[in-house]
Amino acid sequence: MACRGPEFLRHRIESAEVYRLGEADLKFGELLPEKPGWLEQEEFEERTSIGFHLGRLAKAVGGVMPRALAINARRAECDE
Repeated sequence: MACRGPEFLRHRIESAEVYRLGEADLKFGELLPEKPGWLEQEEFEERTSIGFHLGRLAKAVGGVMPRALAINARRAECDE
């Protein structure tokens, strides 16, 4: 049975050789180490904090711009 996909690449790497591989190549060959838990948590917190701040901004804009004006502004955008 022939090796396919990531196994093909992993089984043909020689430790004494120099290779020019990009991140996509390393991902394909499953050669990247796993992310540490703290890094995954940090990335998750960054993604969720952006969404949280956007939600707060939308509420603030909604408080400044009355709902009736917001509806009229949306209608004007749709008509264009």
